[in-house]
Amino acid sequence: LTTNSQIVGSFDKSSLELTSRFFHSFTPTVIEVPTLEAAELCKLMDNTFRDHLFSYSNQIAQLTEKLGLDLYELINAVNFGYSRNLIPKPSPGVGGPCLSKDPYILKTVFDKYSLDSSLLMNVRDTNEIGPKLVAKKLVSLIHQANKDLDKVSIALVGLAFKGSPETSDLRDSTGVWCLDEIKKHIPIENIKAYDPVVNDEDLSALGLTPVGLEKCFENSDAVVILNNHKSYSKWNLNDLLSKMNKPAIFIDTWHNINPIIVKKEKGILYGGLGND
Repeated sequence: LTTNSQIVGSFDKSSLELTSRFFHSFTPTVIEVPTLEAAELCKLMDNTFRDHLFSYSNQIAQLTEKLGLDLYELINAVNFGYSRNLIPKPSPGVGGPCLSKDPYILKTVFDKYSLDSSLLMNVRDTNEIGPKLVAKKLVSLIHQANKDLDKVSIALVGLAFKGSPETSDLRDSTGVWCLDEIKKHIPIENIKAYDPVVNDEDLSALGLTPVGLEKCFENSDAVVILNNHKSYSKWNLNDLLSKMNKPAIFIDTWHNINPIIVKKEKGILYGGLGND
């Protein structure tokens, strides 16, 4: 609220002035638009546009995995020195209390005026399939390691809906949706969780066993990173991976850690998005 511009609309001049004055008390930029509907549509447009951007990368990730190419390398190449492009990195879907619902709100307005909203929904479908793809990748790697789905110990890292900027908010989190998909294949009592921000009570409420970072890796058959908290890049990963039950699986859905560091460890099977 203190750094982003605030868009304000109102139903009369007096209300607009009072609202703008309120927002000016803590943020430097207030943008006035003519009506309440205009302000609301600005919000829906912004969040739905971001949903579109992320779905593009998430769909291309499925292709690069089939082609044996590294999407992160390709995105860096395409974006470098070319101001018209800002292709985002892929993710295990798009969650949170805004981006996952606003396209549906916008769709109802399109429906009200008998307008085609298929583009909005195709984007949503692409992003909502992400958790299923993460679970599918995990199951495939478990089979590749010749391990029993009923007996493996799984650790999930980062259940909050985003890691950067950090939050403890679990609402509409892709991490929680990934958990829902993983539970279809692996008993919930075999799944533990670590999040640098979310408290243990909230993790326990999901049916997970909360653990610290060391215990997250200790005797685990698989570790799956589900958001992009900045602390992950500071791990002593070689030490942590050595604690796992090898052959073990390490899946990083946000490319927090250079895959080369993981792949050079003996007995570790790596899984990413768009760059297996």
